[in-house]
Amino acid sequence: MKTLRSKIAVLRALVIILAVAATAFGMTACSSGKSDEDTQWATMKSASPTQMKGKGPVYTYDATLVGTVKDEEGYPLETVSVVALIPGDPHVFATATDKDGKYELKYPKKLVKEIEFSMLGKEKVTLPIGKKKKIDVVLKDEALELDPGYLDQPTGAFRIIQ
Repeated sequence: MKTLRSKIAVLRALVIILAVAATAFGMTACSSGKSDEDTQWATMKSASPTQMKGKGPVYTYDATLVGTVKDEEGYPLETVSVVALIPGDPHVFATATDKDGKYELKYPKKLVKEIEFSMLGKEKVTLPIGKKKKIDVVLKDEALELDPGYLDQPTGAFRIIQ
């Protein structure tokens, strides 16, 4: 169970890295979610709604959601992963917050119903979008569950206490 949790944490970190990289280049990323051979990445300038054409379905970016993400003390959170998922479809529409905790996400309005906010060390929040054009979020600290153990000085390995 714990290895599954660590694999999920690694996958979340990869999604965050992808969203941050896409945001750094002023782009919005879309993944087909298929295997490496069939994976098709398309990037579009986030300034105007565009269609992605290729082997997969065609999506029209006809909606924009903006907002701010802060911590419990009211400070803006940078690099929060903001993900819009299409239910039953492997396509993901994502971006990340900037240094002021602000985000702008373009997505196909008719297909996306929920948006997810996640960051390492914070609790994940999933909210319905509905007809909203702005969603501000506060992320709470996540309670970390650590295995009891110690760090072995000579080898640098973490040893679990049985």
